[in-house]
Amino acid sequence: MSVVTAVIVKIGAIDMNNDTPDSNGSLWYVTDSIAGWDSPTQRLSAIARPTKRGERTVENLYGARMLTVSGVCKAQSAALMYTSMYYLMSVTNALVNTTTLKVTEDIERYCDVLRSGEVRTAYVGKGAFTFEVNLRADDPFKYAVTGNTNGLVGGVPEVLANAGTVQTFPVITLTASGAPTITVGSYTWTATSSIPSGSVIDMKAMTVLNGSTSYFDAVSPSTDWLWLDPGNNTVQSSVACNVAWKDAWV
Repeated sequence: MSVVTAVIVKIGAIDMNNDTPDSNGSLWYVTDSIAGWDSPTQRLSAIARPTKRGERTVENLYGARMLTVSGVCKAQSAALMYTSMYYLMSVTNALVNTTTLKVTEDIERYCDVLRSGEVRTAYVGKGAFTFEVNLRADDPFKYAVTGNTNGLVGGVPEVLANAGTVQTFPVITLTASGAPTITVGSYTWTATSSIPSGSVIDMKAMTVLNGSTSYFDAVSPSTDWLWLDPGNNTVQSSVACNVAWKDAWV
């Protein structure tokens, strides 16, 4: 059983491979690469070609990312070993609300995860136990922990960079009132009526909120919910705003 020391892994409040004891004084280590961290599942499909041989591939999409974290916990005593077992259960126990899985390789990236099955543990002696935690990230992409922000002056284009390898959806906060037209490349998000300053346009969630008040009715039915492709993106808004995003990887 070899310990993987090249990466730092965090599940909620549990810090693995960092030689950092938890509140019980236990040390946590990953003993294998994180299954599923390299790539999410794919939804592959094809359709038969009528009166022709073979099939034609249709659009392939990523599914949820299924992850397995395997490791060993070294406690200071048998009693604290069982305390740490239950601590692991509590950190990953949520079946509806997500917890955060962070992995630091060259940079720190994270997925929001749910437990997708039972947590398996086995006593290995001297206050130590092995564990296997099965997780599911419904959003298959990995995100930078530190985000980016950029202020846009109304009508002035800016170049915003997504340093990742896959599209990421920005959150836009209006700093002036108006009916904004926002473009990223050749795609356009449009409001048909005024939205107040301070409203938040979440391109991924497809919401427009000012506090608890929704301005979704102001959105044009033909609008595009915008994203930033990998690399540089030219972004412009007719109304002053702040753009926030996180680089994303698959």
